[in-house]
Amino acid sequence: AGVSNGLAALKLQHGLLEGDAGAYERERGLTSIPHLSDRMWRSMLLWDGVYAPANAVERQREMRAEDLTEAHKADLAAIAAYFTVPTMAMSGEGAVRAIPAVREAFGFVGTVRPQTFPGHVDMARAERGARLFAQNCSTCHGTYQETAEGPRLNSFPNKLSNVGTDPVRAELADDVLAAKINASPMRRYIRAEHTGRYAPPPLTGIWQSAPYLHNGSVPSLAALLGLEERPQTFSVGGHAMDLDKVGVAYPAGYQPYSRPSQVDTRQRGMGNGGHTRMFADLNNEDKRDLLEYLKRL
Repeated sequence: AGVSNGLAALKLQHGLLEGDAGAYERERGLTSIPHLSDRMWRSMLLWDGVYAPANAVERQREMRAEDLTEAHKADLAAIAAYFTVPTMAMSGEGAVRAIPAVREAFGFVGTVRPQTFPGHVDMARAERGARLFAQNCSTCHGTYQETAEGPRLNSFPNKLSNVGTDPVRAELADDVLAAKINASPMRRYIRAEHTGRYAPPPLTGIWQSAPYLHNGSVPSLAALLGLEERPQTFSVGGHAMDLDKVGVAYPAGYQPYSRPSQVDTRQRGMGNGGHTRMFADLNNEDKRDLLEYLKRL
């Protein structure tokens, strides 16, 4: 629940997995589905930054509000049209024909905002957390400016990083697949590249995006920040929210609205390690302050 293996599906469509009995296990590169808010601030798409507009001068481009032009949005929409190839088994030519419809859909995506956090926010802690975010998180996840409606993204670095998280997904988006993409009918719109790293996303709406990390291997922000141990296994799907830990919950007596799935972080591509050194100098009070601030994004 809440994850996709579109990369393996794309390789299948390009004929790269035919007759490969070991593909199911080797190509396990699941990725968690993030909140839609502020996706327009990306200069390259998906967790591994594989996809950039064909006319892009630089992939790792810092974005500000004035850069969110109609032309930029149209470039991202054209890339998104290509994702119909793995998700809908569409041909490359079909993806090109879908571009106008996807551009229309992107007009809606650009308006999406997260809901206000429905639980308690300790504002004194959140104010301290804002300073900690600026010091420890903004280099990768962007800067936020306080407004009457709450924090709003002010700049976003679009920076490829290696923070020690499970490398499988980044490894699977390899040079062979990039070459197939760049030879497809979408080559006028996409320049694919094997980055071998991950592109940290904007954190807008993060409280609505559990479980966390690119592969959905950590069930709560509390566990991600190190306020509690990251569990080896947990359930996800049809879940409630723990508004204190900010994550997946199944309280006593709760009836899931869909059948839960089991996340096992010992499986290939599902490791829950990494993304820890930025919290190494923070004590538990600092981490709690940061958690309170993240509720407001």
